[in-house]
Amino acid sequence: MSVKASKKVKLGVIGCGYWGPNLIRNFLQVSGAEVVFACDKDKERLNRMKALYPSISLTTNFESILKKKIDAVVISTPASQHFKIAKKALENGKHVLVEKPFVLSSKDAVELINLAKEKKKILMVDHTFEYASAVNKIGDLIKSGELGKIYTVDMVRVNLGIFQKDYNV
Repeated sequence: MSVKASKKVKLGVIGCGYWGPNLIRNFLQVSGAEVVFACDKDKERLNRMKALYPSISLTTNFESILKKKIDAVVISTPASQHFKIAKKALENGKHVLVEKPFVLSSKDAVELINLAKEKKKILMVDHTFEYASAVNKIGDLIKSGELGKIYTVDMVRVNLGIFQKDYNV
């Protein structure tokens, strides 16, 4: 169920609007990853990606990416599209990373989880702070016992990003 660590993981990023360019930039900085395709319905967004990253192939049709020799897709589209795209990607034998929110219903989530298990593919939801250094540091301090017995941890995120019409932040 894992991608071989000895080769670069070839990726297609679907959605180059608000968050997609950040994902492309970050994956291009990972030595084990290669962003091969970028997809968006908006050709201006694609042109911007091509200007920044000339080696990436572009398309406005996400389904065309699924037929290519890539290992995984990263989905950064409006949440209402996540289920449809993730399902097609899994059906085409691709590992999938989906920006949050994962999907808009628990029924859809269960269906994708079961499909990923059936296809023996990794299905992951990206959580902005899951790997953040500040969050990891707090976790390390708690595990070390250096802070004593912890009863509660309170954090405040002051920038919630763009407010969406179809789901709550």
